[in-house]
Amino acid sequence: MLTAPCHITSHTSTHLHTSEESELELERKMREKEAIISSKNEEIANMKNKMEDMAQEFGGMLKETLDKMRERIELSNNGGFDADSGVPIQRQMEEFNWSAQAEAKS
Repeated sequence: MLTAPCHITSHTSTHLHTSEESELELERKMREKEAIISSKNEEIANMKNKMEDMAQEFGGMLKETLDKMRERIELSNNGGFDADSGVPIQRQMEEFNWSAQAEAKS
């Protein structure tokens, strides 16, 4: 009869040992996952900053383009505007279109 309680004690001790190992393994995995999440959050923050920088740069490019277009329109409206020849930008686009069509036919 005494062998049964020893067997139960041995089994319980093994079970506790396995349970502790499982808890340690779980804690280790949780730390790894937290480190991964922290790394990904940092990467996301860096990407957001980069996107904001790119958006500002793009906004600056659009402003430059708008200013140049405004300047050309003012120049064409202020002097030397020939109604038959069209706006200088429009002429350039038509010339580009004609040259592109000529290349396509070649």
